[in-house]
Amino acid sequence: MKIGVVTQDEQLAAVIQREIDLQGYDAVRLRDLRASVQEEIPLVFAQVEAGPGFARLIHELAAMAGPAGGPGVVVLVPAGALAMLRRAKAAGATDVLFSPPDRDEIQAEILAATSRTGPLDLAERARFEEICRKELIGMSPVFRRSLEDMRLAARSEANVLLTGETGTGKEGFARTIHRLSRRCGNPLVAVNVMEIPATLLEGELFGYQRGAFTGAERDHLGRFEEVHGGTLLLDEIGHAPAELQVKLLRVIEQREFRRLGASRPVRFEGRLISATSVNLEEAANEGRFRRDLLGRVNQFHIKLPPLRERRDDIPLLLGHFLRKHSRGTTAELGPSARKLLERFDYPGNVRQLENAVIEAVARCAAGETILPRHLPEEFTATSRAGLAELTIRLPEKLGYREAREEAQCAVDRLYLLALDSKHSGNQTRAAKEAGIDPDTFAARLAKARERIEEVADD
Repeated sequence: MKIGVVTQDEQLAAVIQREIDLQGYDAVRLRDLRASVQEEIPLVFAQVEAGPGFARLIHELAAMAGPAGGPGVVVLVPAGALAMLRRAKAAGATDVLFSPPDRDEIQAEILAATSRTGPLDLAERARFEEICRKELIGMSPVFRRSLEDMRLAARSEANVLLTGETGTGKEGFARTIHRLSRRCGNPLVAVNVMEIPATLLEGELFGYQRGAFTGAERDHLGRFEEVHGGTLLLDEIGHAPAELQVKLLRVIEQREFRRLGASRPVRFEGRLISATSVNLEEAANEGRFRRDLLGRVNQFHIKLPPLRERRDDIPLLLGHFLRKHSRGTTAELGPSARKLLERFDYPGNVRQLENAVIEAVARCAAGETILPRHLPEEFTATSRAGLAELTIRLPEKLGYREAREEAQCAVDRLYLLALDSKHSGNQTRAAKEAGIDPDTFAARLAKARERIEEVADD
């Protein structure tokens, strides 16, 4: 494969060409980006000075971003030139690096490009499909696209950013990327930035020497050092404190760090995967997340869809979680419980679905069919899918008294169930808020739950 180099800087060209050669590819000097299209070159490193040359490069980038597409273009801009970085990104650059790039950055860009163009090994495909069948369940088109991105990321060395709502399975994706990558024989080290107090984060990530601070009675290896050529997962990186963001940027750019209290640097030999439920683009615009750090961690972006956007996968996931948590027996879902589970909106995504199955199995006697009463309260009290259909539906030719009674039943189903959920099942407090006798509340609540099962079975 040929890789293009567009630059008038001979020293920079030599650095890039050497790394291309070391990776086993052919480096080709090009006069401009248009030449890469003519020679069918899939990846180009391009660097020009600010001014007319950069304006021409931006014009060429925009012209190449047509329906037919073009090569991947990595634009090199002077350190700190954020305006140039943004213009190159907006024009369609695959990535933007500060010049001169280090060897790891060049290698990551090459591997990311070849992962998208290289032939698929049959053994790799078989291993990928086996993992998906057992652990990453889903056949919906939007989820399969995320899985394919995951497979491509595993073949590259690019820094991966996993984004998605809480409970969408970002850690599972990260672990699978590691298992499918060439680093699978080395450790996967995961750290959740939110779970460690800010005052302890630096020592936890970078380690410290004995005597570095009061209480440091022995040397401590940090997570960056524990990787040993494997993969480091920084979960919830969007919540990293500002001081830590500066240090993370330095580690990623220089591929080395210092333990607290140490004078000699330590080389970071691992691959970085970051995950977050925070919208980092918005956080960068608001000044809560460094844009230069975002550019470094986001060399390969995978967005995980929420469960409400892949509803066709819910029956598959239900079957998987029932087999996983049914305590050696085959737990069965009754039709009414199944409908409630399949229609729920899942703000907590796949994790919430699995937790619902776990609770239902725990509440259900061995061999008993799972009914709505075995499900967590939100599925019968506040489920948008379940209760939206319990609005007032009056049969034709009802007399006034019958219609009023039917409407009262509908109110009970909506109002009393919601109150019971609000007070966590404490019917005395719920009845007090409703302004009715506790016995009356309990009787009407029981009748409302029976009616939910009847409606779900319709």
